[in-house]
Amino acid sequence: MPDKKVSTSLLSGKVFKYNKEVNKQTQMKKLFYSLALVQGLVFSAYFGVWSLQDYKELQYAVATGSQHAEMRHRVSVGFDGVWYLLSNMIVLSAVKGLSSSKKEEKA
Repeated sequence: MPDKKVSTSLLSGKVFKYNKEVNKQTQMKKLFYSLALVQGLVFSAYFGVWSLQDYKELQYAVATGSQHAEMRHRVSVGFDGVWYLLSNMIVLSAVKGLSSSKKEEKA
């Protein structure tokens, strides 16, 4: 009697084993990368919006000549940009992970 986890099929003269555990791992990888993609896109949108708002405030602070407000907004715009770039790195990593999991399925 064949094992429940492993079934075999005959394809072009070779015996291939199909392991349900591998399929479950692939599904979990897809879920993880999909959630990471959504998280990265949401964070990217969030920090992108705040970067634009802080940049407008920075321009206003420069126009009014308030050095304290200018420095505060310069720092804020800088760090919002860093978080925006990190969020996009999460998106790129998730897209790469999703594309590699599709390649694993085909193999």
